[in-house]
Amino acid sequence: MTFLSGWWQTRQPRERGLLLVAMLIGLGLMLQLSWQQADEYRAHSQQAFAREQQALQLLPTWEAALQKYPPSGEAPSTEALNVLAQQQGLALEVESHHHRWQLKQAVTISFPVLLQWLNELDGRWGIEVSELKMHRDKQHVRLTHLELKHAE
Repeated sequence: MTFLSGWWQTRQPRERGLLLVAMLIGLGLMLQLSWQQADEYRAHSQQAFAREQQALQLLPTWEAALQKYPPSGEAPSTEALNVLAQQQGLALEVESHHHRWQLKQAVTISFPVLLQWLNELDGRWGIEVSELKMHRDKQHVRLTHLELKHAE
């Protein structure tokens, strides 16, 4: 500290004034930077809080929607599979054979929609394709054989 005090005393008054101004400007810049970071943190925290509040308000709706689905360990009814197919825009029907389902009759359908339906079956109930036979018919596929099974 004595070194710094001695160094300061050797400076001309004009240099001391310039150094004081430079230190004040540096301190002001540091304060402004700190203030900006604190303000950004506050804004980010408020946005995160608003998202959490919105999610909390939607929680009862989500819970009600989840209760509509049976637990993934239970096999769905054949009617549920057919209704889901119709909702997806598929004109196909399956029939049940002890936790296995088969296509009733051959149909021509859109391949991406079929994939979406099969993905939904797997996600909701753990139903997987055990056999699939189809033929390409321009932009659609002719589904001739489909067997589904419940993954247990």
